[in-house]
Amino acid sequence: MSSTQQQPTRSLGRVPVSIQAEYQYKKTRSSCIITDLGWEGLAVAVRQLFVEGDSLRVKATLPNSSISIDIWCVVRSIQGCKAELQFDEISEKQRQEIQGYIYSLLDTSKLDKK
Repeated sequence: MSSTQQQPTRSLGRVPVSIQAEYQYKKTRSSCIITDLGWEGLAVAVRQLFVEGDSLRVKATLPNSSISIDIWCVVRSIQGCKAELQFDEISEKQRQEIQGYIYSLLDTSKLDKK
């Protein structure tokens, strides 16, 4: 990325959601809930303890869309049972699909406030 291009900031790109998902951590697979989704990452509510730097794979189908995500992420912070994850291995196609989904949620929330 050139110095003139900038990624959206975390606060601009995060939207609260409640999406059923599955994560894989080492040899363990379990369910979780994606609690927010953004341009660079997501947060999940889990019943497993993680530490910063752990790598896990998150899979989900985004509601009201045909978008399925399958993304490797790195744990950046933990607050109780909520883990903040940063995308580690994500294709440009997946990134664009997620951005489009976020924009659709933002557009819907604007309509709901009128």
